[in-house]
Amino acid sequence: MSPSARSFQAYQNVSLTSVATLPDTVTRHWLGPAFWGNRLQDWRLNNGQIECLRGEAGYEVRTVGVLTREVISGDAPGHLRVRTGLQRTLIGVVSADF
Repeated sequence: MSPSARSFQAYQNVSLTSVATLPDTVTRHWLGPAFWGNRLQDWRLNNGQIECLRGEAGYEVRTVGVLTREVISGDAPGHLRVRTGLQRTLIGVVSADF
């Protein structure tokens, strides 16, 4: 069996665990204990979704780090599933002082 076929077969049998359950009743800049938004003020948790508030020129590189997982050395497969998308509208966004 080829390496890619073994990898695909292993992927089908993997059980993924969620990093965190995001509350759908809050809006705030702090994403929670499992995540680090880089830059904090450029991200918000809004109704169960993590949203980037800056996308204009000069702000293209914004990241969210997962604080509860790590990549270790060795010959073991890793799996990550992320759902992404574009915001339809950005109504009522205000800046905050920290």
